[in-house]
Formats: sequence, structure tokens, C-alpha cells
Amino acid sequence: MIINFIKNRGLSLNNCNIVCDGNSLTSGVGGTSYPSQLALLSPFNTLQKTISNVGISGRQTSQLISEAPTKVDTLYNSNSQFNCVLFYEIHNDIYFNGNARAAVDRAWVYCDARRFAKWKLGIFTCADASLINSNPSVDETIFRGKLNEANGYIKSEWKNHANFIIDISSNAHLSINQTADVNLFNCHNPAYYSDKEHHTTYGYAIIANYVKNAILEYTKK
Repeated sequence: MIINFIKNRGLSLNNCNIVCDGNSLTSGVGGTSYPSQLALLSPFNTLQKTISNVGISGRQTSQLISEAPTKVDTLYNSNSQFNCVLFYEIHNDIYFNGNARAAVDRAWVYCDARRFAKWKLGIFTCADASLINSNPSVDETIFRGKLNEANGYIKSEWKNHANFIIDISSNAHLSINQTADVNLFNCHNPAYYSDKEHHTTYGYAIIANYVKNAILEYTKK
């Protein structure tokens, strides 16, 4: 598992306050959401904690930017050593607006604003996905290519806008794998994807474990 991070030693996770913001991939369409599963993983299952899932299906980054001051920032807990927002929304922005560069730039606007509000910020890379079930006219190869392009920007720029990266695109089952056979796209695997776009409970479990390890690596003493 590849985890990139800026070390921040000595932060206590007891009484941690984690807010998970994003679209349906955060709210958990298709299975048990990654925030729900994160709460059950060690050490979070034995800690005093607050893990809030504020993801809303269909949301785009521009909407999340507008909503965050009231939906996210009001959840900040001044008594916690670790107030953290996990941001996972690039897919919808690319689908509706079509431009990977602009989508990532909007993500940085969101991230910069949360950090200005004193949050620690974890940014996800994009897992494989196809919106062909939602819209049969979508060209899967083009859409996946734009997700891959966005991942390149995220991996090269995250240190300027986030505290750590959750690189789920490095996972063998969630990566935007390169193959000419559409039937072998990772997002076509029903073990991890409920509908080629959203994950199964098992797929979300992979994400929860990546989140756990990224947070532990960031906060380790």
C-alpha cells in the first residue's frame, strides 16, 4: 500500500473529529459506506471519536464548496487535537463539466478553505469508475482517462493543498487499470463495484482501510 504524507507527529487520535465530505461514494450508495466501516476498525473502534458522514449523492465540488462553511466548518471541535476533513469528490465534477484540470483546481479551492478554517485535510485520488449505467452514452474509455489525468494532478500537487493523500488509485482492485477489454475494467468487477460506479461493501472496506492507514501514518509519534 502506497501512502504519501506530511508527518505531523504527536497528535492524539482520542476524541478525534473526522468529517467525511463528498458525493455518493462517501454517502455509501451500493454498500456500507467507508466512514461507517472506518469507525469499526482498530484503533478507532476503541477511541472516543466523532466520525461524521456528510456526503450527499450527486454532489459536485462547486456545491460542496458553497455548503462547507455551514455543513462542515460548524462541526469543528476546539477540544480535539485532530479535526480532519476527508474530501472525496472528483468524479461528478468531471462527469458534469468534462475537464480534469478544472475539476482538480476546484478541489483545491475546497481544500484550501478547509485548511484556512484550521482543519487537517485528507484528499483522495480517484478510484476506477464508469457512469455507463447512469448514462449509456458515456464513453467509458474517455471518462476513465480523465479520472486518470486528475489523479496525476492530485499526486503531484497535494502537498500544496492537503495534509495527506489517500491513494486508493494504487489499489489493484480499484485502480484505473489499462486494458483494451472493457470487460476487464476494474469497475466491471462485481466483487468491488455494485454498478460500475459505486462500490460494494467490500469495495468500501478497502477504502476504509486506506483511510485508517493514512491517518495513522500522518499522526504517528
